[in-house]
Amino acid sequence: YDPMRVLDVITEALSIVGEGFSAGDLFLPELIYASDCAQAAIKVLEEKITSDGKEAQHKATVVLGTVKGDLHDIGKSIVAALMMANGYKVVDLGTDVPSEKIAAAVKENKAEILGLSALLTTTAVEMGNVIKQIEKEGIRNEVKIMIGGGATNEEFARQIGADQYGETAVDAIRIAGELIK
Repeated sequence: YDPMRVLDVITEALSIVGEGFSAGDLFLPELIYASDCAQAAIKVLEEKITSDGKEAQHKATVVLGTVKGDLHDIGKSIVAALMMANGYKVVDLGTDVPSEKIAAAVKENKAEILGLSALLTTTAVEMGNVIKQIEKEGIRNEVKIMIGGGATNEEFARQIGADQYGETAVDAIRIAGELIK
């Protein structure tokens, strides 16, 4: 088997589902199901690669998290699956993650990209606190920060000092590629 071919098939499938969702032909349950399937397939693939004694080559390390106070993770989980399928090493911190924990994960993993998610308007402000924490830790120049989620937009990304905003999970892949160039 060719691991990259398997990743290509997963990526293609997720892209088709993402396009269907964007067009209004598919809905959230299909998106969630596709994400779950992709994550399960990627986990099996990574275990197989590791058991073969080969180390997976990654484009970059990405830390993902939904900020403190927000428990929504569907979008972030889909981004994680797409990132893994596209050759990124993903460290998914989950939901309701404090800024100190996010900054520590960026530092520990030497992440090139940090992806932050917030669905609620009341929690989006926490993204700015994460960026301040990253600056306080002295690692802001070492990591590119992209944000997304229902409570965010390009203007908000500029206001808080993020590098990029993505409206959809598919956008995250394009943005990550631009950020690591």
